[in-house]
Amino acid sequence: MIKNIYNLPPIMQWIISILLLKICLIFDYILITTISFPILFLIIPLLKVFNHFSFAPLLRLIGYLHYYSPLLLIIKRKKNIWEIHGGNMFDFFINMKWKNKGTQAQRLVISNYLKGLLEIINEIERSKKVNFELFGISYILNEKTAKKLGFSVEQVKLRRKFLFFLDYINLAIMYSFSKGEVSFPNILKTVKVSINSCDLLKSKNKITEYFNFINKRNNLITS
Repeated sequence: MIKNIYNLPPIMQWIISILLLKICLIFDYILITTISFPILFLIIPLLKVFNHFSFAPLLRLIGYLHYYSPLLLIIKRKKNIWEIHGGNMFDFFINMKWKNKGTQAQRLVISNYLKGLLEIINEIERSKKVNFELFGISYILNEKTAKKLGFSVEQVKLRRKFLFFLDYINLAIMYSFSKGEVSFPNILKTVKVSINSCDLLKSKNKITEYFNFINKRNNLITS
């Protein structure tokens, strides 16, 4: 049922989302009240795996997470600043099959990222919103491709890398699934990519060509 949560009637989505949240809060409370601080700090990455999985459906329902494809979402930090994120653990769980692990998963992720960017472009064209910046933080980005699509690339501060460390188990699980074997991402290579909405519009043809190329070459269909 959880796999098909977003195909269920809204009331069922709310019920399941609230139940997941309650289970998560109970689990967190038990750990926080029974484990001493130094050890608790060390297991924060493990807690974040469970929290990501439990919070995601509710955050989507209340509109905090704006999905533009199954594996690409936006958090609107301010009216003119949109933060791009890849799918979280819950998104991987409901959209990927075990047989997808490895190369197929990598292709599906790329296809969904491009599909999400095209949906953002379509929204800009419909609403005439052309005055905002999109940015994202990545540790697996192909810088050459990002620049080709119109994004600027720069190094990030240590604070951002530390935040990725807190999410390390979560990231490592998804990274391993995409690699098809146990693998560990190098978060020291974390970079920031950004583009303003005007330049994103100008990149529409390049993104569309790359999206069609990826899907045709790999015979992919993204929902």
